This record gives sequence, structure tokens and C-alpha cells, in this order.
Amino acid sequence: MARKGAFEHSETEVEKSLEEQWGRLNPPQRMVISNVAGERVAARVSHYCLAKWAISPKFVTVTSQACGVQNGYANPQQLGVDRWMALIAAWDRFRSAACVVDCGTALTIDALAHDGRHLGGLIAPGLGLMKKALCSGAHALKDTQSGHLRLLANNTQDAIAAGSFFALSALIDSFVDRVQGKLSAPAHTILTGGDAPVLLPSLSTRAVLDTELILHGLAVVARAGS
Repeated sequence: MARKGAFEHSETEVEKSLEEQWGRLNPPQRMVISNVAGERVAARVSHYCLAKWAISPKFVTVTSQACGVQNGYANPQQLGVDRWMALIAAWDRFRSAACVVDCGTALTIDALAHDGRHLGGLIAPGLGLMKKALCSGAHALKDTQSGHLRLLANNTQDAIAAGSFFALSALIDSFVDRVQGKLSAPAHTILTGGDAPVLLPSLSTRAVLDTELILHGLAVVARAGS
């Protein structure tokens, strides 16, 4: 089984990064990919797969409906493909109302009705972006990556860390509470993304963690298209 998780890459060294991660894999029969890195990265991934295994990967796209989920966006293609995969995975897992929280570079929260309708959602800066935005807009604030998490911080670095953290925790709790009032059935809340394990313990909302939610959705879509 291959190692799962994110890895660093630059747009100009995609093939090198892929070889480091995928070079020892047994040749796959099929590849299905959810790509949010842009067309140039997609082209480099395709080139690598063709050169190494003679396989042309399929890049999933966002549609108006798939696998029991109805896209709630006015323009369905504007919804990010990873959000779409996460919604499909949540529906496959619960088959009921849900709030899907992806705690990545951006923090996204989407709501599903009990019948699989996507009701919409919101996008906010993730923890890292929130700290960077604060420091870039305030000359006296620096060193965004350090700082310990404490509510009553007694130094600037800790105060920035706490402010960003508790702002996102409160946002998640508020969203779930407000959406729950609009639903006819209790909603499951599920967190994914790199910062999910950090944010989950702070929530008042009862939630579950699934760090592979997007991969789950990708597998559902792949099976449906096989």
C-alpha cells in the first residue's frame, strides 16, 4: 500500500515530486484524479503517467449532480472539485443531512440536506492564511508561524495563534448551529483537511474526523464511472 498524504511540490518540478512519491508503485490499471492545482500541473501529471505507465489519467470534474448529490451552486462548475468530492463522500457515508468542513489552505464549510441537496456553503482563510493576512496588513506584527495556543495570551505570537484558531472554531460552531435550524433532520458534522485534527477538539459541535474524505469521494466517483 502506498503512503497517503500531502507532499510539497513546485509547478516546475511536478514530475520530480511524483517520481519520489509514486516511482516505486506497481503499475496501476487506471488513475482517477481530483486536481485543484491548475491546468499546467494537470498537464505535467498526465505527461508523467503516460511516460511511466502509458496511462492517461482521468481528471474528475464538477457536475450538476452525481452519486446522489445535487450541486447547489448557481453555476455548478464554480464549486471546487475537492469540495464536490467531499460532499459526495459525506453523502455516501451518512445518507442524511451533513455539514462538511475542509480545514485546508482555505476553510470551506458546506451543507447537505437530508435528500442529498447541496444547500451551499462558505469559504474563509485557513489557519495559515489567516495569520499571514493579519501580519501582512499590520506592520508591527511578524513571525506568523510561531506561537502557542492559549486563550489569554501574554505575547504577540501567541495572541495571533489564538485569535486565528478561535475565530475558525467559532465560525464552524456558528455555521453548524445556524444550518441545523434550517434542516428538518439532525445533521452530521465531518471535518477533513490538514488542520482538522487541530481544530476538532476545540469545537462545541459534535463532529467526526475523516482525513481521507476527499479520497473517499474520489473512490465513489471512480466506481460510479467504471
